[in-house]
Amino acid sequence: MGSHVVAERAEKTTWVLALTAAALGAGAFARYPLGFAQDGLVFGVAYALGIAVLALPLLLGEAALGQFRRRNVADAFGPGPWRFAGFAFAVAAVILAGYLAVVAGWSARYAYASFRGGFFDDPERYFRLASQGWDALLFALGAMAVAVAVCWAGIGRGLRGAMTGAGAVALFAVAAVAAWGLFVGGSDGRAAAFAFDAGAIDAPFIVTALQQALLPGLVGFGVVATLSTRVHDRTLPKEAVTLAFAWVLVPVLAGAGLAALAHDEGVTLEGGIQAHFGSIAALFGTIGGTEGGMLAGTFFGILLAGCLAAMVALLQVPAAILAQRSESWTERRAFAASGIVAYLVAIPLAFVAGAAEELEFALFAILAPLAGIVVSLHVGWARPEVLDGFVVGDAKHKLDSALRPMLRFVVPALLLVLFVLGTFEILADWGAITRGTDGLWKLVP
Repeated sequence: MGSHVVAERAEKTTWVLALTAAALGAGAFARYPLGFAQDGLVFGVAYALGIAVLALPLLLGEAALGQFRRRNVADAFGPGPWRFAGFAFAVAAVILAGYLAVVAGWSARYAYASFRGGFFDDPERYFRLASQGWDALLFALGAMAVAVAVCWAGIGRGLRGAMTGAGAVALFAVAAVAAWGLFVGGSDGRAAAFAFDAGAIDAPFIVTALQQALLPGLVGFGVVATLSTRVHDRTLPKEAVTLAFAWVLVPVLAGAGLAALAHDEGVTLEGGIQAHFGSIAALFGTIGGTEGGMLAGTFFGILLAGCLAAMVALLQVPAAILAQRSESWTERRAFAASGIVAYLVAIPLAFVAGAAEELEFALFAILAPLAGIVVSLHVGWARPEVLDGFVVGDAKHKLDSALRPMLRFVVPALLLVLFVLGTFEILADWGAITRGTDGLWKLVP
């Protein structure tokens, strides 16, 4: 077997495991277990449907765009006003990397404290100390430094060692935590985790499930377009299909395990990244002892691996633009500059109470739907030639005829609904509007 074949296969494996680990950081901890704990298996089914109608079409649309242009995310949108969308994605990638640096810092501190039982006595107080102030900023700096170092080390080697290891370890660890929660806990917890109550389905339920499903399809806001210059034309969309199945399986496992544990221990998983993070810590604190410490350390280690993997993927986006647009910008210099700017984003998140919470909500409710609308409209309408002859693996599996109506009609319509409802939620949080007794939104006089 030739060395180029070995390198190409390693590149494919790296891409799948790296973005799988990124999906762990973006989906498994971001409110998904909350929905599963409240609604059981019916939430997992709704999430899987959201993957099918939102995440997978968007992911394949990005893959088609990357194959068509073979450039960084800004140039992938081509000349004209659409290029500003590419630059907007690069800015969003930097902001998201800064946010994930803060969450990675929390995860690292919790992973270390877990094996020492450092937060078991008072989880709420420990979270306040770990999530705000200079300690949080220092741990965020460490996470960003690790991500930039991995980018440096991966230049020319496709990030094979670091990213493959992170993806494999994260997948194994999340399966271990889920197995513990499902099979060591009581039968009541298992029954609650896998209960299928169709009566739970209402408008807020569907919106939450679709928001959860959307984010994995936009991990990196153009990472697929950027990485497509490194992967053989027809392998990337084929591996994207495999990755979509992993995105369904991994959060379902994590959510089921945590939901079973929470039910057995009498702990309520709360919404929002800060409250949710603290309530999961309280869950492991309730278990306590060696078992609680090992479970907590494993879980927060998963979050750390997922956040770092996502940060590495996100930093690829602005770094590729800088390196390709100017000869004076080497890849290492571009990665360092992107990391510094992302860390500046992390600074206010570490000191302003509730800032991370507001950014997380804006990501789910506003930014992710808006980004999806831009991608779907660009690929479906502005550049329809992108989908001409788009194949998965070989010419016998054409996707253009199936993707075109999805990206033109179904995906934009669903995303527009999510964007409008998310905007209403933001305005309600600001006190500008309120929901009346009839369920309709009304202006506050």
